[in-house]
Amino acid sequence: MNLRRLIGLLLVIAVLVTGYFTQTKWLPQATALWQSKFGSAKTATSADATGSGSKKRGGAGPITVLVAKAEPGSLPITRQTIGTIVPIASSILTAASSGILAEVLVKDGATVKKDELIAQLDTRVIRATINKDQATLIKDQATLDNANIAAKRAKDLLNKGLNSKQAGDDADTAAKVATAAVNFDQAVLAADQVTLSLTEIHAPFDGKLGTILLSPGAFVAPGTSVATIMQLDPVYAEFALPDRDAELIHKSFADRTLTVDVSAQSTAQSQTVKGPIVFVDTSIDSNSGTFKMRAEIPNADMTFLSGQAINVDVTAGAIENLILVPNQAVTPTASGNAVYVVKQDNTIEVRPVEIALRGDQMAGIAKGLSAGEQVVIEGQINLVNGSAVKIGSAAPDKKATSANSTKQKKPKANAEETAQSTAP
Repeated sequence: MNLRRLIGLLLVIAVLVTGYFTQTKWLPQATALWQSKFGSAKTATSADATGSGSKKRGGAGPITVLVAKAEPGSLPITRQTIGTIVPIASSILTAASSGILAEVLVKDGATVKKDELIAQLDTRVIRATINKDQATLIKDQATLDNANIAAKRAKDLLNKGLNSKQAGDDADTAAKVATAAVNFDQAVLAADQVTLSLTEIHAPFDGKLGTILLSPGAFVAPGTSVATIMQLDPVYAEFALPDRDAELIHKSFADRTLTVDVSAQSTAQSQTVKGPIVFVDTSIDSNSGTFKMRAEIPNADMTFLSGQAINVDVTAGAIENLILVPNQAVTPTASGNAVYVVKQDNTIEVRPVEIALRGDQMAGIAKGLSAGEQVVIEGQINLVNGSAVKIGSAAPDKKATSANSTKQKKPKANAEETAQSTAP
């Protein structure tokens, strides 16, 4: 028992000694080291409070914004859709008569001119027939010549009273029969030439051939396909628009202000090609609610191929007398659209506006804004009516086409229009 008490006493003494040294020596040293490295907690808290107060005081000043000037101008009315390339002319070259294919004079994919010979059937039989019919014509022509001489002689004798009238009539009849025989022979020869021409397959127009489907030595019957040919310069861009645009499109087509920009869907870097609209359908497809259109576009470098998918931007005139601002200046609200106008005293007026259409990052405003006014294009989130602002660095000058400028390129408009501006 005495040993246990002694061990317990020693443990109590050790704890007391450790606590003393910790409080008097190690704890002050640790505290000093913390303050030398990181500063006191009280100081940091004071600094935080001071910074917060400074930030709060700074927020009470004018808000820095970027602005743009509203400009007068116009925007084209455009519609975006997709379509396909259709050749202006397309035909399947076929044999018009039966026979053996003797020769193919072009290769797959060849570019050919109108009336160029593409393929030739065996002509030996028809040429032999022509030679025979030519010989018959020569024989009958000689008979006709002799009959004409006899008829003239009989007529002379009849005039002199040395021949009977019957003999004269017989001579005239023989001459007419010989003439008919010659005419018949000539008709037969003409038919032979037609038959000969049917052994030749010619290009019906300038175009580009597809694959040659037959080889020399093949037997062909009338109607057998030999190759296809397409006229691919120019080509048609065929597409459709919804029936709600029918009135606008037909009016622009009549005014000759309807044009189209076409680009291939296959690559992002596809070149855009312009062309006039040459056809607007007068009927609406009841299944799709659309009407068909065609534009004629150049294709000298064979950029477009038959059946190729394309992007189509249709321009149907323009809306004039608009006020143009960058799209980011217009903010949607519960009651419509609004812009933040910077007044002369550098305060904000939140003004409702009516958008006619948008295009090329520009908004065309029909009502609510005047040319020359400045609108906020960056920093609107903190603004209300009467907010004080400070104009920051000038934004890049993004102007749309001015109504008085013919050199500046007009921006595109998207397909959105308000009910007040559905026609140019």
